[in-house]
Amino acid sequence: MNDTNRILLEEVIEGRLTEVKYCNGDDENSRQYFREAMDAVAKQIEIDKIDANYQEQLEKLDVEREKLEADKEKFEVEREKLEADKEKHQKELDAKAAEAKKDRMVQIGIFVGGLVVGKCIDYAFERAHVTRICHFEKDYTFTTSPGRALGKLFRFKK
Repeated sequence: MNDTNRILLEEVIEGRLTEVKYCNGDDENSRQYFREAMDAVAKQIEIDKIDANYQEQLEKLDVEREKLEADKEKFEVEREKLEADKEKHQKELDAKAAEAKKDRMVQIGIFVGGLVVGKCIDYAFERAHVTRICHFEKDYTFTTSPGRALGKLFRFKK
């Protein structure tokens, strides 16, 4: 209730009670003034109860607002922590993926290297064998058993 209405209500109560005080107790007007004063007092009590209830509700809302703000701050901190954890986890996943890719490339390199090195070693041994046989057979006629076996090296399978 605004202050102007409250002041007017208090003036009405005070005026009616003053009229009752100065009037004769048996007079009908004094009873009427007394009833009006008591009605105004009852109205003032109701208005005071409503104002008190209103203030109580405002206080409850303020407490709730403070609680919600505290919860909001708490959730913000938790959200930031989760985002940091998410970024950390993503970096770990990226590092693991890069390491897995590197390992896979090493495995492929080892496989390819094994094929190439194996053929190179085979070629080197055959060349050394051919050179040894050729030095043994000075005239390159290949009359010995190792020399005849050498002929298969120069035949290509279809």
